[in-house]
Amino acid sequence: MSSPTLLPSFDTFLLAHAVKDHLVDARFYKRVYRNQGWLSPVVIVNGRIVAVWFLEEHATSFVVDVQPFAPLDAKLRRGISQEAEALGSFLGAPCGAQFA
Repeated sequence: MSSPTLLPSFDTFLLAHAVKDHLVDARFYKRVYRNQGWLSPVVIVNGRIVAVWFLEEHATSFVVDVQPFAPLDAKLRRGISQEAEALGSFLGAPCGAQFA
């Protein structure tokens, strides 16, 4: 299993695919490709979308709210948490992950 990657909304990896079932199961399609052309930020593992995520801003920190499509094992959760910490470095404030 490769490491998870947090992709932002409208990431080019998600665009310009006529058929998207190689990226996301049909039952989760509308959570990624939303109404009116909106694309959710996603977690990618091995080229597949396994969750959507949303950034919550607090007074002095950020939280990545991860909404997985199926239960995530501990190793994958740690990888996502590490990605959230790296995002915090970019944003200049602590950033952690929480899982729905």
